[in-house]
Amino acid sequence: MFDRSRAKPNESFLQTGLNNYPHRFQKPAMTASDKSLIVNRYIARTIHYLYGTADTSGTTNGCGPNAQGLGHYDRGQKWWSYLTRNWPSVTKTQTVDYINGVGHDSSAMWSSVAGLRRVYGA
Repeated sequence: MFDRSRAKPNESFLQTGLNNYPHRFQKPAMTASDKSLIVNRYIARTIHYLYGTADTSGTTNGCGPNAQGLGHYDRGQKWWSYLTRNWPSVTKTQTVDYINGVGHDSSAMWSSVAGLRRVYGA
């Protein structure tokens, strides 16, 4: 999931440190079957992603995170694209909403129309 296929091509931060990121599957003790079990369980979960379109600065920086995207909004778009491209069935259990004009503000996210709809079905 967190591998070179999600990184931007031809970026200087891909040269070193790409795999020095804590959210990855390249742990020595993990087998292919372990990875498959984890991925299948994740894809089957009901998850609603909310991303603010103004959440562009991000709080995690460095080679690994920046290879994933520059800021939460960019990373979220790339994550959803990666999921739907590799596991199209994910759209049966997971959704994504982009909240216009909202930055890194949990109150604005959860009180948005999409946030209320995803939490309360309103």
